[in-house]
Amino acid sequence: MPEKPLPPPLKPADPVKSGRARDRGWGIAIMNQLALPGFGTLMAGRKVGYFQLGFSILGVLCLTAFLGYAIPHIGELLHQAFHSSGDPQDLFDLLSRWGPWLVTAFAGITLWLTAWLWALGTSVKAVQGEKKSRKR
Repeated sequence: MPEKPLPPPLKPADPVKSGRARDRGWGIAIMNQLALPGFGTLMAGRKVGYFQLGFSILGVLCLTAFLGYAIPHIGELLHQAFHSSGDPQDLFDLLSRWGPWLVTAFAGITLWLTAWLWALGTSVKAVQGEKKSRKR
């Protein structure tokens, strides 16, 4: 019985031609913008992702601390806002209690937004870099 000829050996796929490089750039962008800013940057092998990740986690922690205070005290805030006597001292008392927590919330939003915008720049570079490598 004659032996069947062996098929030719498989060539390794070129990632640029197979679309994997393009998918990698978009994967980095999706992780950075929709999941956790900085994580996609770390996937791209850039050490600056640690800073982006730190900013985003610290921002989330600040917002969580604010919500931990605000949720149990929101009834008090609403009651004082709608049943105010018009005395400016009431407003100062309210701001003295809520002021540090509002600063914490603002800091959290600022940190997270900074990380997100920074990661957006990294994502754009990753997607553009993959487009350039695909054209070569």
